Amino acid sequence: MPETRSHHRRSIRLPGYDYTQAGWYYVTLVTQERACLFDTPLFRQVAETAWQHLPQHFPGLLLDEWILMPDHLHGVLILTIDGPDAVGTTRPANSVPHGSLGAVIGTYKAITTRRLNHIRQVTGRQVWQRNYYEHVIRSEPELQAIRQYIRDNPVRGELADERPANL
Repeated sequence: MPETRSHHRRSIRLPGYDYTQAGWYYVTLVTQERACLFDTPLFRQVAETAWQHLPQHFPGLLLDEWILMPDHLHGVLILTIDGPDAVGTTRPANSVPHGSLGAVIGTYKAITTRRLNHIRQVTGRQVWQRNYYEHVIRSEPELQAIRQYIRDNPVRGELADERPANL
């Protein structure tokens, strides 16, 4: 009988950390197969508008520094209030707590995917990689370094395009 392998994703989340609590979070989302979707002006507009409107979906969410690159997005999000699950509200196992960082990112990915697939007249096509990178920002110097990293991202991207391997 052939051996069956189950694929278990290793979580990159901070063990034991409550992602519904107020705080500063740095996130990176990457397009599926690193496709340069956001070189297309209309696609870029959809993604940027959806990002800017996230606070309308989540009271207590603020946007800080962010940038949309051809194949990824970097951003600093601020949750200013603890989400409802932080005070003990029960929820189904394996669900994403409303108001959590995961809910914010999931909503953003769903909105952009739905809108971009509508424009492209396709159904079920993935726009984003399944996971995303996150980092809990714990100090002012760390915040300043992340903001500078985001500001410098376009320059790093241009330099990467000039490497001989990319010609």
